[in-house]
Amino acid sequence: MLKTLLPSNDTMQGKHIVPQERVLFWGNGICPSCKRVIPGAVFLRDGYSFSSKYCSYENKAFEALLAKGECGKASFKAPGHWPTINLKEGNYGISDCDVRNLSNIAVATFHVTYQCNAKCKICKYVYLPDCRKEMPLDFIKGKLRFFRKKIVAIFGGEPTTRGDLPGILNAIRHSGNIALLCTNGIKISETGYLALLKRSGLRYLDLSFDGFSEDIYGKLRGETERYQYRLKLKALENLKKEKGIAVSFNTTLVRGINDDQVPLLINYALENNFVNGISFRPLCLQGAEEFAGMTRDNLLSLDEIRSKVSDALGLSPEYFEAWDKAKLAAAAFLKDKCGWLRGPVFLPGKVYLLRRGGKFKPLLELAALKELETALKNKNIRGLLQFKFLGWYGKIALGLLLGKNLEFGILRRSGIFKISVSLLVDAINEVYPSCQPLGDFNYILLRGDTYNFDLNAIT
Repeated sequence: MLKTLLPSNDTMQGKHIVPQERVLFWGNGICPSCKRVIPGAVFLRDGYSFSSKYCSYENKAFEALLAKGECGKASFKAPGHWPTINLKEGNYGISDCDVRNLSNIAVATFHVTYQCNAKCKICKYVYLPDCRKEMPLDFIKGKLRFFRKKIVAIFGGEPTTRGDLPGILNAIRHSGNIALLCTNGIKISETGYLALLKRSGLRYLDLSFDGFSEDIYGKLRGETERYQYRLKLKALENLKKEKGIAVSFNTTLVRGINDDQVPLLINYALENNFVNGISFRPLCLQGAEEFAGMTRDNLLSLDEIRSKVSDALGLSPEYFEAWDKAKLAAAAFLKDKCGWLRGPVFLPGKVYLLRRGGKFKPLLELAALKELETALKNKNIRGLLQFKFLGWYGKIALGLLLGKNLEFGILRRSGIFKISVSLLVDAINEVYPSCQPLGDFNYILLRGDTYNFDLNAIT
């Protein structure tokens, strides 16, 4: 066990690390108590990743379970225009001043409320004190000025509990950005309400959907939440009829409850073109599993989820890794060879597919991906421009890696389907290495009218 964490100069040195514990990386994080930036580390113990931080200001150590398996940071040099975080020890919280190139962030997320129309036992907001205040619309409008042609995610709590949600969507549209609504879908089951949101500018919707069984919602969300399944199915019917709104599933997978649903979710998406993506995530309660009636045995590693997805698609287990390697090679290519080319910030853990012949087929075969990675590593610009073997889909792949177009726009226009496997960790338990590339920057409502910043680093 990490019995003591002692700060030394600008890094933290771990003492008394027993043989079965391995430090994955050092960095800084937020003290859960005083909210200052303090030194920390992420380490592996008995097959699980933990974060551990030491606060010298309060002489306290903090430890949190993050995930099953390794929860490491990708090691690569980001292009100069990418947003990066560099926290300074002793500062209070995270501010936009800690982020370089904030305006180039891939996704800006606004946590507009803590209120929700459900009481899911696996949601952290269930255990927080009641917070009646909400992020004012004027605050949102003011922060939108930092961004242009970005994905702006509206998150909660449950955003549809806000009566001014149409006004928020309109503000995002008029700011020149693209709104993505993250919702449990309960209110989307009301046909008239969905039409109102569409008129207000809604074009992308991320639906929390865990599988095709009422029992799943009873076990995962709580016995009183079984009704959610019926309303989510109605929401899907409405989304299919309304047209013009691209839907992605956000699915939390839990061993023994819904980990058998991966093929069913993929098949539903295959048969319904309005669904253009699925994001699979393992349960991540960061030590609060017992409060939700779960144990560590319910946790799935990212590798286990990737294996389930690969099996359902008939793909090699290497396919996820091949896309990630190509993206890392593209990042290095942009930094070292094409500093003038400001390509998009892209996130690992995603694969891209095509609907063909009643099946999902890979956008690029494994061999082509490896060849693309090699060309990028060798910085062979002429070779990249003459990728005849890739054809039209190869050009789309290069667009996803190097082009200026938003990933969302490319996917929608070309009909490409995206599957991602990722881990979402509460920032209060995160540890960030120095100059960590960022994919997401969040504006958080804290206990009323205080605004702080949260972020999702590229892992």
